[in-house]
Order: sequence, then structure tokens, then C-alpha cells
Amino acid sequence: MNKFNFQTLFFIAIAIVFTLSSCKKDSSLKDSDIPTTYNFENVNYSGQTARLAMMAEITTYMKTANVSGTVVTAAVLKDMFANENNPFTDAALNADSKDIESKTFAADVAKIKDYMDKLAALSGNTTVASAGVAGIATSGTSSYLVNENGVEYRELIEKSLMGALSYYQIAAVYTSADKIGDAVDNETVIAGEGTAMEHHWDEAFGYIGANSTFDETTYSFHAKYASKGEAAGLNTRTNLFKAFLAGRAAISAKDMDRKNIEAANVRKYMEEVIVTTAISYLNGSKANITDYAVACHQLSEAYGLISSLKYNGEKKVSDADISLLKSYLENTSGEPDFANITVAKINMAIDKLCTIYGLEAVKNSL
Repeated sequence: MNKFNFQTLFFIAIAIVFTLSSCKKDSSLKDSDIPTTYNFENVNYSGQTARLAMMAEITTYMKTANVSGTVVTAAVLKDMFANENNPFTDAALNADSKDIESKTFAADVAKIKDYMDKLAALSGNTTVASAGVAGIATSGTSSYLVNENGVEYRELIEKSLMGALSYYQIAAVYTSADKIGDAVDNETVIAGEGTAMEHHWDEAFGYIGANSTFDETTYSFHAKYASKGEAAGLNTRTNLFKAFLAGRAAISAKDMDRKNIEAANVRKYMEEVIVTTAISYLNGSKANITDYAVACHQLSEAYGLISSLKYNGEKKVSDADISLLKSYLENTSGEPDFANITVAKINMAIDKLCTIYGLEAVKNSL
């Protein structure tokens, strides 16, 4: 009897282990099950789409200050930031309950508002910009409003928002354990949104600036800038999109191991998007160092992008190295200064980034 009970229990245990192994195998995501477009059931990232549209309107409004004599006001910029007092040309955005400010990395809200104040104070300028003189810097048909150090606040604001809103929300919020960890509900399906875990992943995707079919004509912000690494053969954009697709498919398939891998990949490739774009602009500024307008414009973009690297807790670059990289583009007072930059300093920034990220082989292709 005891022998029978022991044998019975042994075979039951074997059957349970086999069953559990089979279940785990069945829930593993197959690559063949990953779609090529972001067309999953119950997807909704309308809030993120609205916020990116708000960012686009802010950028459009700021660009008007590049026209000699055109004034923009800090009040309107801050109203757009907070979605107050119907500041948008798109009535749907004014009626939307969403806003940018409340989702922006809190410690950087004051800095962004300060940039808005400085842009507004400079606007309306009719002076021709030069080193030490604020005004309108022109190259061909392109003009940029810059301060006396050649800093274009429009670019610092846009890149700050890309970092403190989009990159922060993707890397530090929506791909974190709080939003997609194993304790998050992945069973209860809400029509139009999916499970809580699926919805949070979709919200992360919504911040990159691509639509569900990856139509390149609609790309904005990070999805658009990802072309820099793509063109250099790094497949930056392709890899980022694949990670988002595989991660969402893994969540729906209950494959938590694959979900965790793809979440790390999303953070990795988002960082690569920012770094390759920053190097591209540094290269551009070096190539156009004698063209004051273009050099200042591209250095403003690079500075803003380098500053935004901090939002990823798994970033390759240390906070100390971010400060060092920025110092190459700053004056002795610690302020960004592109009017007095040297090619040697630009090269130091490029070389440092390429060393940290292992991009030496493609640094001249970016």
C-alpha cells in the first residue's frame, strides 16, 4: 500500500511538472507571431498622441520668433505647456483634458519655463546675430533666433520636452516595474484598452512619434530623429520598433521573460536614438563651423539632446559624463556657449560619446 501510494504520488508529481513545462512552453512568444505593424487588439494611446500634438504646436509657435520682429509670449507658451486658456489652434487639443506639464519630469519643469521666458524676452528682435550679439542668425533661407552666445532657446525647449516628457515617460515610467511588472494586471481585459499591462506598454509606444503602420511620412520627434542611426547602418529605428512590437506581443502571449527583455531593448534603443542624433548634430556643426547660423542651430540641438540622456536609469553614460559632455559646449560660467566654440571642443564631445557607446566605427557616418 505504501509502495503504491509512493509510486502514485511520484507519477502525479511527474505529470504536474510536465504539465507546467508544457504550459510555459506554450506561452513562449514565437517570432513568427510578432506582427510587422502595431496593430494589436484593444490598443489606445490617444493621450500620448494628444501630448505630442501639443508639443508640435508649441514648436510651430516658437518657430515664428525666427522671423525678424515677430514676438512670442511666455504666457502663451506656458498656457500650451499646461493646456490652459485655449492656447492651441486645434480646438480638439484645447478641449482635451490632457496636458504636457503634469507628465514632465517634475524637477525640470522650472527649467523649461525659464527657457520659455528667455525665448519670449529675445523675440521681436530685428538685430543681425553675431558672437556677443543676440538676434536673428540667417543662413540661406533659414533663420534662427539666438542669444548673445548663439543659443537657440527654441531647440533647448523642444529637446527638453522630448527628454523630460517622452523619453522620461518611456524609460522611467511606462517600462518600469510599476507599469509592466509581474504584479500588474495582465488578465482583466478592458474593451478598447486591453489589460492594464498591455495599456501601459501601448502608452509607452505612443510617446515615440510613430503611427501604428509606421508610415514614415507621419514620423515626429524620436521616431523621426531615429533616422540618424538608421542611415549609419545601426538599424536604430528598426530595432526600436521591433522591440516595441515584440514586447507588446509578449505581454499578450503572457511571456513575461520576453517582455522584460524587450522592455530593456526599448530603453537601450531609445538611448541610442538620442546619442546618434546628438553626434549627427555635432558633426554637422563642425562641418558648418564658419556658418554662424547653422553651427549655433545644430549645437543647440546637440546640447539639448545630451542633456536629456539622464532620464534612463539603465543608461550607459554616467551623470558625471553627461556633465562633462555638456561642459565641452559651455563657457567658464557653465552656460551653453556656441558663439565661442572650437572644433577641438566639438571633437572632444564626439569622441567621448563614441567611446562610451562604442560608436567609433560610425562616428563619421552619423
